[in-house]
Amino acid sequence: MRQAVLEKTGDCGEYYAVKKPTNIRDGGKMLVHVVTNHPVPEAWPSFLRFRPNGRAYSNDTGAGLTRRWCLEQGFVRGEGDHKVSI
Repeated sequence: MRQAVLEKTGDCGEYYAVKKPTNIRDGGKMLVHVVTNHPVPEAWPSFLRFRPNGRAYSNDTGAGLTRRWCLEQGFVRGEGDHKVSI
């Protein structure tokens, strides 16, 4: 996470400077930049296995696979969900 405080305001907009959290005054206008890291392992851990004849549900939209329970509980909404082999 990075934090920046308003340095000055000009004709083209506002200018922010990145500062250490210890150097930020309370009450000033601040911009916080948060980045989410999604780790991608190079290999699947050997102790994790797929179930034999595993199944999931998909609606072919690219949203990914889901479980039947999630559909039944309403956590995932959409139309055209069908069972697929994984």
